[in-house]
Amino acid sequence: RGAVDYYLHALLYRWARPWSRELGKACIRWAFSHPIQRVSVQIVAGLESVINYCLKLGFKPEGIKRQACMQRF
Repeated sequence: RGAVDYYLHALLYRWARPWSRELGKACIRWAFSHPIQRVSVQIVAGLESVINYCLKLGFKPEGIKRQACMQRF
């Protein structure tokens, strides 16, 4: 069988932030309840609060994909 990638995107409203770590851990538990070997996250450069959030969930920095995500604001 080939590799399968699931892409989960999250946007938390300000009022939901107190539960964000619990939600993140629940998503990771869900992911590992399926036959997968790895969960990874891609973060837009400069979003330090997102980086800190992912570190607190247990993610480890492994590399950088330069210009992998383009933003239009």
